[in-house]
Amino acid sequence: KVWHEYRENCNNDSTGTNCFVPTSIILNNQKPYTDPSKIILDEEAVSITLEENMSIDLGGVSKGYISGKILEYINQYNFSGYLINNGESNISIGGSHPTRENSKFLLAVKDPTYDFFTSPDTMKSYYATVYLGAGEQLVTSGDYQQFYEVDGELYHHIIHNETLFPERYCRSVSIIHTDPALADIYSTAIFLMPVNEGIEFVNSIDGLEAIWYGLDGTVSFSQNFEANYLNTLYNQE
Repeated sequence: KVWHEYRENCNNDSTGTNCFVPTSIILNNQKPYTDPSKIILDEEAVSITLEENMSIDLGGVSKGYISGKILEYINQYNFSGYLINNGESNISIGGSHPTRENSKFLLAVKDPTYDFFTSPDTMKSYYATVYLGAGEQLVTSGDYQQFYEVDGELYHHIIHNETLFPERYCRSVSIIHTDPALADIYSTAIFLMPVNEGIEFVNSIDGLEAIWYGLDGTVSFSQNFEANYLNTLYNQE
């Protein structure tokens, strides 16, 4: 909430004079209200109880969870193949592609450096294409949609729960997994890891693959991403 308010104050000020970074003191004063053990879920009463001054933001899981529910609903009707676009950062695949020989859908992975206003050529809006089959999800977390800048430094909206800052090790990470809710959670968490740690983490989990767009434009992959999913990598020198 603190970071959100600072970001909104900056982005709503055309003069740029209201752009600041919250101090560690301000952030640490709010840290006690981020303890998940203080969230009490009563499944029988279908209620959640929070301590005073606490609130919940479901942005890191809601799209994935709802995608899963939509998939469950649509799958009742035995469609041969379909794609759900739950915002450009959450794509779900059902069934098989009706005309493609490999029966998979071809999806673009957004280039986090792309700016429509400076380069309206949408062919440059993605840096890779990938093949996804039935039941697979492509979920992306990045620094390019919700952010603000202070003294030339970019501060995005995904905050590390320990450092209390928006750690920045890459521009984006895109996750492929069969569980849409887990994919949403994984992408958020892995985005806050150094790329090498993220690769090690992804490689340790069966059925999880990822592609990273680094701060310097370097593209990295988990162990089986290239062989199992990558179609084409663009704009790489």
